[in-house]
Amino acid sequence: MKRKQVLAAIMTAILAASVFAGCGETAAESTQAPAQEAAAAVEEAAEEAVPDEEPAAEADETGAEWDGEVDEISVMLLDMYGKGMNGQKVIDAMNEITEKSCGVRIGNVTFAGAGDYGTKLSMAIAGGEAIDVCSVFVAPPSDFNTLYSNHQLLDITEYIESDAREMMELVGDYIGAFSVGGRIYGVPAYRNYANSAFLLMREDILDEIGMKDFAKNMTTFTEVDELMAKIKENYDFAPIGTSFTVFGNLYGEDAFADRISYDTLGDSFSVVFTDESGKVSSLLDNEAWLKHIDRVRDFYNKDYIYKDVLTTTETGDQLLKAGVCFSDFDSGAIGIEAQKRNNTGRELVALDLGILPLNTGLVQRFGLGVPITSEEPEAAVRWLNALYTDPALSNLLLWGVEGEDYVVENGEAKYPEGLTAENVEYHMPDFLCGNYFNVYPWEGSGADFRQVAFEALKAAEVSPFLGFSVDQSELTNTIAAISSVNTEYRNRVYAGVATVEEVDEYKAKLETAGLQDYLNAFQVQLDAWKTAQ
Repeated sequence: MKRKQVLAAIMTAILAASVFAGCGETAAESTQAPAQEAAAAVEEAAEEAVPDEEPAAEADETGAEWDGEVDEISVMLLDMYGKGMNGQKVIDAMNEITEKSCGVRIGNVTFAGAGDYGTKLSMAIAGGEAIDVCSVFVAPPSDFNTLYSNHQLLDITEYIESDAREMMELVGDYIGAFSVGGRIYGVPAYRNYANSAFLLMREDILDEIGMKDFAKNMTTFTEVDELMAKIKENYDFAPIGTSFTVFGNLYGEDAFADRISYDTLGDSFSVVFTDESGKVSSLLDNEAWLKHIDRVRDFYNKDYIYKDVLTTTETGDQLLKAGVCFSDFDSGAIGIEAQKRNNTGRELVALDLGILPLNTGLVQRFGLGVPITSEEPEAAVRWLNALYTDPALSNLLLWGVEGEDYVVENGEAKYPEGLTAENVEYHMPDFLCGNYFNVYPWEGSGADFRQVAFEALKAAEVSPFLGFSVDQSELTNTIAAISSVNTEYRNRVYAGVATVEEVDEYKAKLETAGLQDYLNAFQVQLDAWKTAQ
């Protein structure tokens, strides 16, 4: 059934919304979805999803093919590796499967890079362009909270209940990350959400200076300082690419083990701190935060951090790949070395600085949604259900066409002879969308990696506020004001460039912008959510 009409009032609101709303690295948290009846089946279903053998596409549980009309959808996807321009062959191969299995084909697909994806998506929706499935990506304005607050995502609750029960059996415990008020507005990428903060260091350089064992066993920032001083002394590239701020952990003390972990509650401005009891306060007033920022500033003043950190548009992975830096800080899951090897072309030593609490913000980083301008929402959800439950579709969308973009050897995917990350025609990160547990592990991870990753997910420390989200749609003016202040100060502060005086100015301007109103909204809604649980 086509959804041809879009209410004029909704479109007016969309056109009025700023496509550049928001700032920061984390996405918003969400309320618990009305999927509790599926939660008990999640663990069993997820274990069944781990591929022990070569994935094979099936039309449905009975093997019957779709016998109705084939609906056509339009899709806009995030292209993190810049390989989407060669993706039509992948879409064609997926269509051959989904036309028969669920009666859906992708008629039009747009791939957009991380740098402009959010802007392109928001402008397309504001312009009334018919898009049926889109990537939801951690960076505003394509993060869940911004898309929801700008009325750009469709409520797909009923479509999921009728056409995606199998998908819900997999993601039911986590669907709250893409829900508000018990209504579902998207689906998280089903992956290992158990993340840690890591210091990623070039193994070749550590070998050259004879400090690999030292680096692998560091437990304090005093030791990190010693290593970076050695790098600065012997090489002309930056010891650190970006910074060492990983939201969710505060490193105010010297020992990594003395970090303070907290739930960001999906705050996209990096200003919210939540203690274990659920008390919300300003992150910038936290003593551990102040010490953390002092440490970042010290590293910057020692010339450890890349001098163009404020002006570069390249990611830490790109800086490592280009040989611009020795190390970078990032968050990730078990197996990050293989992922980063694929991204950077380098062997890296990953030092675990401490696990992050599994919270809704981590779940929200990557997923898929149905925009409000969708003309085929029912077909879109049927396609999502097929993507999450059919291993052949997930492997196609992420790794490409088998035999052309990748081959399988000893249970692992790898580039075919003569191809690398540089010249392969299609490749996507496995955590981006769909069912990560249905995808072949990449070379170097181990054939049993998906099972290992699933075990890590089951054993993860879970935030007591997993599933909570703040509805920020009534805070439009406050959010705009805070966003403006963040644009002026945030990057300078978290890169270590800002002076003590500038940090004080940042705090003062945030207060004037309405920071307390922002925090109050989090507190009131969190208290109500806790009571409802």
